[in-house]
Amino acid sequence: MYVKAQISKEEARQILSQKSSFLPIRIKRKSFPPKKVELMHLPFYLIVVQLTGELGKKEVTISLDGLLGCSIFFVNGDMNYQANTENPVCPFFLSQSEAQKKALKDYKWLLLEHGLKTKTISTIEKVTDVRAIFYPFWVGYFQKKMAYDFKAIDGVTGELQGVKMRKIFLKALREM
Repeated sequence: MYVKAQISKEEARQILSQKSSFLPIRIKRKSFPPKKVELMHLPFYLIVVQLTGELGKKEVTISLDGLLGCSIFFVNGDMNYQANTENPVCPFFLSQSEAQKKALKDYKWLLLEHGLKTKTISTIEKVTDVRAIFYPFWVGYFQKKMAYDFKAIDGVTGELQGVKMRKIFLKALREM
């Protein structure tokens, strides 16, 4: 299943062209328009787990990238899907069982950390669903003198992707 991008190419170009906020204010920041902007779909697993705790039962959807298995985040279940896409698509490198094990291991640590902060106990009762999806990202390619670089934004929310996702994009760009 392919998640439909909610951000248009023009909106993506505008977001990617914005000045970087990583430099100190006293340094002049220049906005560089990207040479090229393309939509790519990266593989992710959606893992729905049922939690039990002091507040009762609850379902949580966890997402894990299908390339390196290092990006774990929570998603809203209300995404628009499309049948297929003509945009670049990177294949899965992690199997569904490997991704499920990794996500559960990482999420148990998050639950423990959260429980220590809030003094509540929650445990994973069971995995109720695992789905493979392709999630959209807009990638802008930049040329600065003799160097090339890229920035990526979430194709649904328009959020600029940071350092954690950079290694996933590098792997995807090498493999495509």
